[in-house]
Amino acid sequence: MSTARPGASTAASADAAGAVPRRAVLAGLGAAGTALLAACTRTPGPTSAVPEPAPTPTPGEPPGRVATDLAGDGVTDDGPALQRHLDAGGHVVLPGPGRYLVDTPLFLDGADPHARVVLDLAGGTLVAGDHLPTSDVFHPDRGTRWLLWPNTLRSAWDPAAGTVEVTVATRATGGRVGALQALAVRDGTFDGRGTTAGLVLAHRTGTELTNVTMVGARALVTWADYSDATRLTGCHARHGEGERHDGALVEQVAPGDGLVLSGCKADAGLFTARLRRCRGAVVDANVTGRLELDRCTGVLVQGGHQECSIGDHTAVVVRRSQVTFRQTAFYCARDGRTPAVLVDDDPAGPDASQVRLEACVEVHLHDARDADTAHGPLLHVASAHDLTEVRADDVRAVTVDTADPGTWVATAGPRLTGTGPVGAAVQDVALLARGFAVSRRTGAWCAEATSAPAVPGAPAAPALDAEPAPGRDGRGGLRARREHTYWAAVRAADGSTSPVVRAGARSTATGAVRLGVTLPTAPAALLLWRGEGGRPTRHTTLPCAVRRVRLLDAGDHVEGVAWAAGTGPTDPTSLPTGS
Repeated sequence: MSTARPGASTAASADAAGAVPRRAVLAGLGAAGTALLAACTRTPGPTSAVPEPAPTPTPGEPPGRVATDLAGDGVTDDGPALQRHLDAGGHVVLPGPGRYLVDTPLFLDGADPHARVVLDLAGGTLVAGDHLPTSDVFHPDRGTRWLLWPNTLRSAWDPAAGTVEVTVATRATGGRVGALQALAVRDGTFDGRGTTAGLVLAHRTGTELTNVTMVGARALVTWADYSDATRLTGCHARHGEGERHDGALVEQVAPGDGLVLSGCKADAGLFTARLRRCRGAVVDANVTGRLELDRCTGVLVQGGHQECSIGDHTAVVVRRSQVTFRQTAFYCARDGRTPAVLVDDDPAGPDASQVRLEACVEVHLHDARDADTAHGPLLHVASAHDLTEVRADDVRAVTVDTADPGTWVATAGPRLTGTGPVGAAVQDVALLARGFAVSRRTGAWCAEATSAPAVPGAPAAPALDAEPAPGRDGRGGLRARREHTYWAAVRAADGSTSPVVRAGARSTATGAVRLGVTLPTAPAALLLWRGEGGRPTRHTTLPCAVRRVRLLDAGDHVEGVAWAAGTGPTDPTSLPTGS
């Protein structure tokens, strides 16, 4: 009997005939299963090339286009390549940080008044070349070279002469219309290399500059003809190599309306803006930069922090302009002469300045090494027209607490000065009321209360305390280990004087004494005397807009005001004594 399995002879026959072995079939099936599993778990490949995604544009802007052909080495002239990108329009983006030398002027000369080109520096630096052209329209300095020329035909450039003719005939949008806002530049640096160079000379078109830093240059932007709606946000003017004091973020040489400067800053001595014939401007939340206003109307300066006076620079010069300063801090200069705000009108001119100060602050910052210096006034009228007017409402003075520089403490002030009859009129304005006006409205220069006047009648005695000042408050010239006596009284607006109070302090090696005074009413004049022993030998009068003030006596000056010799018109020892 046979013991072979059924079908064995058939398999053997097949093997004999050369068929695929059974093990090979099984191995093939296993490989196929593995391949099938891998195919099911692998992302299918594209059937055609996938384009790179375009960057997401800011709403209202075309997608950004990276100018990858720029060298950015600070040596190669990137002007011609960048001009090709600007000609293509839209949103042009630099490749990134680098120094992009531009030695050939760049023109935006399309005829469409609604076209707008965005130049995104992407952290890069545009470097002004030596061969950029100038223009006579920038009359403050006709030798200034300019890099970008919005709305001017490139045919106006004369390479041989190195100039661009900016006239109605060379306006790109034609003689009858300007461009709304042909150019926006953002997020980078313009380096003038310490030379007389500017970034943008616009031609009857607005310009937008955002987060652009100007280093060692003459200006970021100016314009010819009427150029409205120019906006600067977060821009910064830096000295660069060596100090220069003529640079300005905006240098206006032609009329233009609707200017906005917001959150900008300038190094001490440089200008945020020099404006001429500006009709409507808002300058807000700016730091340090100087301002110059000439025949401007409707200018609002608010929320500013004007530190440039620390370097003995006037923060604002006003000539024949209407301007309101609101909630702005003005630091006092430390040379005794330089005012924070200077009004300088032409007496023979056709118009005059109207200056309004609302809730502004006069800031006293004492030099920790030598606090015995005179402080300049908040405002000085150097020259006045018959129609010149200065108004103030709730203007105060503060001193910086050197132990906590972020804290400002009320002190004596504000101080306003003037020349001639104006000086006599403003001498006691701080005694009138929290609101006052200085003008020639009645035919003679005078100061008038514009809010509730000071409380009439004889005032009560003030409270006075004295103690040696710590060194951090500023070192003065008082001789150490001497007993200094102080007398204080209050004079009201009607001339009545309060009883006198007395306090003493022994000076230390710091050479300064800290005084605290609480007045019975404000505004009022604080009458202050100092002496050694029982006799006063020095005196001064300080205007106080608030009831409680802190003062630093540094020797020859108390809170930046010079002591005068003697007792003055009133001897404190002859006054009744207060409690």
